[in-house]
Amino acid sequence: MKPKPLDLGNLWNWFEKKFGANAVNRYYGYETNELIKEIRRRIKSACEFYLKYFNKPIDLKCDFLELAEEIDEVVEADLEHLDVYNRRLFKLAFKDVLGDEE
Repeated sequence: MKPKPLDLGNLWNWFEKKFGANAVNRYYGYETNELIKEIRRRIKSACEFYLKYFNKPIDLKCDFLELAEEIDEVVEADLEHLDVYNRRLFKLAFKDVLGDEE
């Protein structure tokens, strides 16, 4: 699949193509809507987390020491290591989506 910006608006189209016309009503209806709302909330939260701590390793260390320890360069606040820090922060924020991808 070609990388592209997130588009949850087309999720309904994908769902209907995958499971047939009116599939949303057949497959849980209300629960499906709630699931999509929860997916959006969690993606939004991960994006906000990433943006809040982008280029801010000290803030991450202050707010989430246990997470900061997962990022080796978090103790290095100098600009030389921010690119490494930001890549690792991205992987941390979206680890459930990225899996073990490098």
